[in-house]
Amino acid sequence: MEFDGIKFAVIGDCHHTHGGNLNKTRDCTTAKKRLETLIYQLNEQDFVMSLGDLGDGRSDDEIPEILEVYKKSKNPVYFTIGNHDLHRRSATEVAKLFCIPAPFYDFKVKNYRLIVLNAFERSRYSYENKE
Repeated sequence: MEFDGIKFAVIGDCHHTHGGNLNKTRDCTTAKKRLETLIYQLNEQDFVMSLGDLGDGRSDDEIPEILEVYKKSKNPVYFTIGNHDLHRRSATEVAKLFCIPAPFYDFKVKNYRLIVLNAFERSRYSYENKE
């Protein structure tokens, strides 16, 4: 995508899992490999925006494994928190994993200020007694 001279890519809902098919309709066990291929094709961007749902919430290692792939990007990567990201962790814990200051934050690209919102103040996937 390009907007007023800013080039960026938007990636959403990897749902990386080791658990096989989701609802027997899609296989997300290949998400990590597909993201690795994609991340190298995005070298001409000013930044990459990840829309969350890095994992499917079936195990604790899904999100860290996908974050390792994002670290290979030559571009800055910004994250929003998806509902599946909250399945095993609080929003504060996910923000720390994503290296973002909070679920709501902003960043500057050229002359623009971009604001990242958290649409999942309370997720139907998060554990009770978590924020």
